Amino acid sequence: MKYIGHKAEDGRTQPLLDHSTNTAKRAQGFADKFNAGSWGNAEGYLHDIGKYSLPFRRRIMEDGPKVDHSTAGAKECMKKGQYWPLAYSIAGHHGGLPDGGSTSDLPDMPTLGGRLKRTTLPDYQAYKAELDIEALIPSAYPALHILGAGGYTLSFFTRMLFSCLVDADFLDTEEFMQGESVPRGKYASLESLWQKYQKYIERFEQAKTPLHHERNRIQQECLMAGKARPGMFTLTVPTGGGKTISSLGFALKHAKEHSFERIIYVIPYTNIIEQTADKFREILGEGNVLEHHSTVCYDADENELQKRHRLATENWDAPVIVTTNVQFFESLYGNRTSKCRKLHNLSRSIIIFDEAQMLPVNYLKPCVRGILELVLNYQCTAVLCSATQPVLGQIIKNFLDSTSGQKKGQQSYDNAMPLEICKRQQEMQRFFRRVSIKNIGLCENLELAQRLQSHEQVLCIVNTKLQAKKLAELIDDPNVWHLSTSMTPQHRRHVLKIIRKRLKDGNTCKVISTSLIEAGVDLDFPVVYREACGIDSIIQAAGRCNREGDKSAEEGMVFVFRSEQEYRDRCPRSLQLPISIGEIVLQKYEDVMCLEAIQNYFQTLYFHRGEGLDEKRIVERLEVPPSNAPYSSIAEDFVLIQQSTKAIIIPGTGYSDAEEEQKLLTALRRGSRNRDYMRKAALISVNVYDEQDQSLARAGVLESLDENLAILCNADYYSDKWGLLKGSEKGEGIFV
Repeated sequence: MKYIGHKAEDGRTQPLLDHSTNTAKRAQGFADKFNAGSWGNAEGYLHDIGKYSLPFRRRIMEDGPKVDHSTAGAKECMKKGQYWPLAYSIAGHHGGLPDGGSTSDLPDMPTLGGRLKRTTLPDYQAYKAELDIEALIPSAYPALHILGAGGYTLSFFTRMLFSCLVDADFLDTEEFMQGESVPRGKYASLESLWQKYQKYIERFEQAKTPLHHERNRIQQECLMAGKARPGMFTLTVPTGGGKTISSLGFALKHAKEHSFERIIYVIPYTNIIEQTADKFREILGEGNVLEHHSTVCYDADENELQKRHRLATENWDAPVIVTTNVQFFESLYGNRTSKCRKLHNLSRSIIIFDEAQMLPVNYLKPCVRGILELVLNYQCTAVLCSATQPVLGQIIKNFLDSTSGQKKGQQSYDNAMPLEICKRQQEMQRFFRRVSIKNIGLCENLELAQRLQSHEQVLCIVNTKLQAKKLAELIDDPNVWHLSTSMTPQHRRHVLKIIRKRLKDGNTCKVISTSLIEAGVDLDFPVVYREACGIDSIIQAAGRCNREGDKSAEEGMVFVFRSEQEYRDRCPRSLQLPISIGEIVLQKYEDVMCLEAIQNYFQTLYFHRGEGLDEKRIVERLEVPPSNAPYSSIAEDFVLIQQSTKAIIIPGTGYSDAEEEQKLLTALRRGSRNRDYMRKAALISVNVYDEQDQSLARAGVLESLDENLAILCNADYYSDKWGLLKGSEKGEGIFV
């Protein structure tokens, strides 16, 4: 009997043993990077042994009924011992990692425990004619650094092993189905990228100004630190210090010294990603930098580079990846093949977390725990990069101290405690000081409007959309500009272009914005007002004041004010604690930009959050025996953006090509949802929460396309000044 792995549309068939062998070789190569090659080899050979049955042959050759072919390999592995990582990976290689369940689960349940009890699987014992399972089963686990009780570490190993299998399976299947080699890889080596970087920075070697000289010093410190041992690092550089370029230099030097395979930048905002990726492409070349986030699209063009980039978003096999917190951490705790496929390529990577203070506070412990696991067991270096460094040392120490004395004594955890790359903290703080921050206390809207009216050029940042709109309405000046997420991205870009020109030309320019302007928006105002918030946000806002250092630090003023209660009550719960602690720190420290004030803010915030640093108990729920690991449940609960939104497309605003806009709407109405269409739709959309969506729907001004997408069909509900009007007053003014 000839057993078939796959059948192509042109009638070609792939022998099952060929597919298993190819998958095993690839999975072994992937897992070798974390000393688990024998485990990758075993799962590759055993993942499809359920296909050694007559019902599956009828399924593939005659389009017969579906057959459960994933459970067989899991059952056989468990017959040989407690090989839970293999069982989970094989059972989940199509549908995703299941929950372990319990001993009482029934055979028809989707948990691993239930599936292992199934007795109605087709006879697949013919696999014994081609595979020797005794020779394939690994003799021992790889040497893992164990933290805590060990359950979390084993669950992480299982997820990495699962990634090796699903990527290897996909790659071999893809190659066979297409009948030719797929245009993957073909990237420059990190050694050649290091040479490109050196050539790029040569132009800055002769410092022309004190600012250039200081940036060069920081850059050289980062290059020297690149020789240090792999592990955990912090890079604390004030705004204006050039930390993005310098951190890239550290990563490339570190990769050269220690033979790392790729560099991954993890960034909180998509608007920062685009400018960071553009800068990296300028330095390293178009073909070597991969963007992977919700609005990126590589399939609009069919040239080879576009194809390779599109394919590389599936498994991150490019040398430099630029991605988001959401994409990175939700993959780390995901269970679906599409999310987890890339994880094995994190091994032997340098991972830089830009704007590290933006790591999600309610998931901070699982984020830190995942980073630790990558550093200790998967040969990664992690860099926490920020101008306002979060204080994570105690959280890391608590995880390390949770390990039993016996285990801890046998293993070294020295590289887990962060080393600071740039040690001249006080000196850099003094040099890059561009502003003075003054707390002016309660300032009601009318008084605030009068203050803003007195300045020719001024930026005011508030916490809610409602206050941004109300405040802008109070100022009697045609040169007032409003920015919030009630406006489409293209609309905001148009307004920002006007603002930049007016600032450059010295014209009157008063801007009222929500916090979307604080990160990744390069503006330079002589005066900034910031509503009370977290100290990190205040310092981010200060980065929009006297940015080029044209004035003295005493002249560049940032005024922090407390809004009236009406607006404070409308702030979302997630902002309440940072605001309260920020106000305490403002009262306590004369200089809230000093390192001590920043550390005090984060220490206080994390202390008061307590168990809220892991609000879904992710780490605790994974510290269980392997038979009960809740992979599917954890994936459902680990969602960084909790509240669901709906995208409202705003046509006819004049900020995009009208003909192209109509083509897009026609395609969306026909049900097309490819990445290119969705990326273009995002540029002319406003995301609203359920309450806002229902308000607009009741007004009869929406054409619903699906549960996540609608078109605004009444132009009166969108203002050229304010953006979406009806139902847009609530919700936080945070850009996500």
